[in-house]
Amino acid sequence: MATPHDSLFKLVFSQPHHAAGELRRLLPPRLAAAARWDTLELLPGSFTDPAEPDRHVDLLYRVELGSRPALLHVILEHKSTADRWTALQVLEYATRVLAEHRRRHPTLTRLPPVVAIVVYHGPHGWNRATGTRELFDVDPSLHTDIERFLPRLDFLLDDLSLATDRSLTARTGTALAHLTLLCLQLVRDGAPLRDVLRRLRDAVLDARDAPDTGAALISVLTYIAQVRDLSGAELRDLVLTEIGPELEPDMTSTYDQLLNQGRTEGRAEGRAEILLEQLTRRFGPPSAELVERVHTADADALRRWATRVLDATSLDDVLADD
Repeated sequence: MATPHDSLFKLVFSQPHHAAGELRRLLPPRLAAAARWDTLELLPGSFTDPAEPDRHVDLLYRVELGSRPALLHVILEHKSTADRWTALQVLEYATRVLAEHRRRHPTLTRLPPVVAIVVYHGPHGWNRATGTRELFDVDPSLHTDIERFLPRLDFLLDDLSLATDRSLTARTGTALAHLTLLCLQLVRDGAPLRDVLRRLRDAVLDARDAPDTGAALISVLTYIAQVRDLSGAELRDLVLTEIGPELEPDMTSTYDQLLNQGRTEGRAEGRAEILLEQLTRRFGPPSAELVERVHTADADALRRWATRVLDATSLDDVLADD
């Protein structure tokens, strides 16, 4: 099931106008300058590790890079420590992205480049490999001879644990994107929440006044409550005291969302488990991809699939037209 970090990151950065500033900052200057940011579009496709289904969320973007299309694969990494094998996992995801792209475009004669980007917000700085070449155990005397045979992928790293408030503020991007990155950086650690909210104050007010934030500010406030395990009333008192009374309407909506979300998520999780049990009995053990699909499906999809599973003759019949 998606974590609060996943949900907030995906809510904000699945919108191209919020993602563009982050992507533009991370790409090397020549690539950022060559990208036609008005062509940036989100593509379907998400990959997770079946052994660690709550490990991260990822987003896949397409953009015109020079005169050719390129794919930007953005991965949110939120383990408590930097993972030694992230480069290998990113290589696996890149391969799956390309295989899926080729399947969807069978007439292609060449593949688009994939640029992998890892946004890390663990409590400590990233101290692991950012490329696959560093993972191989090679006799130094043979390194030159074998190097060209080793699979290679380097990823761009945005290490939020090392970013300062000033450096995040200086980034070009939307107010909501800035607030989201600050929340990922600050809210999950053990700092007193009153201090965290004071540091977030200007970013929260900027996002609230921005024309493209909409109801997303309620999701940001809900994220804070979920990560810090606060009731709606506790969060309301803290926010109104440390940020300001002008957020009163947002806090009322946040309180309602926290109540409704808890009820909805509990019902959806129960439906998902029952459906997976039915699918297993009818068609055998589900794949990791199917488990993820069921657990991330909305209530309407779960109801449709649960109805179809009674008479369907194949798994494809259950998931038809979805």
